[in-house]
Amino acid sequence: MICLISPPTFTVDPDTYEAPLGIGYLASILIENKYYVSCLDYGIKSMSEAIIELKDFIIKNRPKIVGITSVSSTYECARELLSIVKKIDPNILTIHGGIHVTISQKEVAQDHLNDADVLVLGEGEETLLEIMNCYVQDKELLGIRGLAVKQNGKYLFSARRALTMNIDSLPAPARHLFNYSNTSVMRVLTSRGCPYNCSFCASSSFWGQKVRFHSINRVLEEINIIVNQYGCKDILIVDDTFTINQNRAIEILNQLNYKDVNFSCLSRVNNISEELFIAMAKANVKTISFGCESANQQILDKIRKGTTPYQIRKAIRLAKKYNIQIRTSWIWGFPFDTLESLEDSVKLILEEEPDEAIIYRFVPYPGSEVYNQFPELRMINPREFLSGSEKFFIPANGLNIEEMELHFREALNTLYSSGYNPTKKSSSDKSKIATSGFTKFTSFWPDQNKKNHE
Repeated sequence: MICLISPPTFTVDPDTYEAPLGIGYLASILIENKYYVSCLDYGIKSMSEAIIELKDFIIKNRPKIVGITSVSSTYECARELLSIVKKIDPNILTIHGGIHVTISQKEVAQDHLNDADVLVLGEGEETLLEIMNCYVQDKELLGIRGLAVKQNGKYLFSARRALTMNIDSLPAPARHLFNYSNTSVMRVLTSRGCPYNCSFCASSSFWGQKVRFHSINRVLEEINIIVNQYGCKDILIVDDTFTINQNRAIEILNQLNYKDVNFSCLSRVNNISEELFIAMAKANVKTISFGCESANQQILDKIRKGTTPYQIRKAIRLAKKYNIQIRTSWIWGFPFDTLESLEDSVKLILEEEPDEAIIYRFVPYPGSEVYNQFPELRMINPREFLSGSEKFFIPANGLNIEEMELHFREALNTLYSSGYNPTKKSSSDKSKIATSGFTKFTSFWPDQNKKNHE
């Protein structure tokens, strides 16, 4: 048996949490090849709960292999969980993959607390399948592309694995392995990759800049299964930009003939049109999310967003015209932000009144260009990213960290005094929402609790 784990995320709302697609894809390709897989989803668990449940699972089931995935904010949690697995049974083969391990592979390989026997680098479906095949045949793992294997306390890296270009060759996520009783939302991924090169984002460092699309038939088949087999009424399309190819998006939307199913998607303000919104309205798209980041053109240029404040305004107005709810996200505190640029964003929100304005403090994630521009950021422990919602890491242009925090709070208060609310009172509440992004809904382990579980 192989056990795949999604660690506690700490930054999600339990009421809107969706089961992880990542280990769902990994499980699916293994099941297709006759391997027995268990998935442990600790996304909305506290670390203490995850530790207790994992110990119980390992002792009762004794899996031969345990794999875990992580992003920067969950790396320490994942590492700790693998450490617990090794303490219970040192003979279990432990595997650690995901975005953070891939992007920060040199730092991870030098982490003396890392208990992973194998690091999976890049997309993991084909790599994990080959690991399983070699494991059962007792073959050397280093011949597999896209991994690092620990030998004598050091990691040896194999050749790099190319991205899977025909993603239709990968089976749909094994959704049947997850518990959907606590959520009404299910996710579908219709493409991988992002052609843009925003300086604050690390997405293309992992997924690549060439967008790889599922065929339209594959997308429609997967949605049909979600609706008819799982009875799902709310589907979130989680592509970085679903509308990157508008003709394809419109063709998909025109075939979504579900009267009682709501759809949501992510887009960019420079990848929309009236024809697109007409198709969205007919397909019952209820919410569209735009990563606006800033309403100041100089900032948009410096982060290479490739958009303009005019496009932001136009996108919001078009969505309103077709009665589609608008969720906008903004980033506060880029190193080159000024008080004027920050105020520009608040001004646009007040003037255009999107349904939601989520304001994130800037977090310099590994793999992004901004992270690499500031060497001092490389000294930050990944655990610090867990509190990214509650602190700024570096000062902005002419503003120290204390001043940035003060203006951040003033901006939220300005929105609240202008009719925005911090939360919805119910699902039918039509109030405008303004929130601080990455609110933590579950807590990291207290030091004393961590010691109790060692």
